[in-house]
Amino acid sequence: MFNKIYIQFSLTYYCSKDVNKCINSAEKGFKIWSTKPITFRVQILSKFASILRCNGKSILADIISTDIKFSYIYQNSLSCSQSGGLEITTIRNPKGIIILKAENETVLFRQLTQILTIGNSVIVICNTNSCSLAPYCNMFSASAMPSGVINLLSNEDLNKLELALCGMSYESYAEQFFSENNMEKIYINLTIPKQIILPLK
Repeated sequence: MFNKIYIQFSLTYYCSKDVNKCINSAEKGFKIWSTKPITFRVQILSKFASILRCNGKSILADIISTDIKFSYIYQNSLSCSQSGGLEITTIRNPKGIIILKAENETVLFRQLTQILTIGNSVIVICNTNSCSLAPYCNMFSASAMPSGVINLLSNEDLNKLELALCGMSYESYAEQFFSENNMEKIYINLTIPKQIILPLK
């Protein structure tokens, strides 16, 4: 289910409550989405792409269909090494909740696909000058996207939302993830490493 939270007023105490509700929703969505196998996530996104295509959004559908083909990068991310009688296996897990903003719809959907394929949940922030996912609410629901995976916050003063959610300007925040147009680098940026250490047999 697509979780919509529209903020029509400035960031007062009540707005902060709405931000917290959205974060809580995204946390719950992440717990569900990140535990699903990548084949499941790709299946949901493929279904969404098909629904987009049926609704005359072929360009956006092609972006999703193209980007999910790179899911093999995420499946083959395991590395092993040996040290002092120990076998160290490093895997990469989804980072968590990612904040997303874009003025261009193709950029929005490309980055959204990358975030979701890896297993993160997302909060999209928008105003009248940036892209919103609101028109696609029913399409996400029809594709069986789990509740809380995709969340929307809208406010005309995006600077306040950016500070509340990112702790900095969105441009600086986004550089952590999307500064390079390289799928493997983006994958590393959107994940965190986890080491599994076992004694050698």
